[in-house]
Amino acid sequence: MLSALDGYGVDLDLKVTVLEISLGGFSVESPEPFVVGSEHAFLFSAADGRETMVRCQCRHVKMSGGLGKPTYIAGFEFLPQPAENLELIADTVARLQRHRARQV
Repeated sequence: MLSALDGYGVDLDLKVTVLEISLGGFSVESPEPFVVGSEHAFLFSAADGRETMVRCQCRHVKMSGGLGKPTYIAGFEFLPQPAENLELIADTVARLQRHRARQV
């Protein structure tokens, strides 16, 4: 289901894989590490073509994957911003909740 939402770290020119998302933040898998406490802009794109740019702060990072090609899992918290920046995020979270409820 999350494949319907792609993430792109604008500041670093880096495509990331969105692993989890909530109204408070999200986690990504990345080929590059992030610095805890650093602030970033991410562009989120939905399968229907909608996009939004959000500001967030890195809260935690851990290395994942093998020694040959490590990947990193990073968690981000949304920073205060205009509500319209988070509308696509809220729509995605609501869609995920409906999808999970149907599976139960």
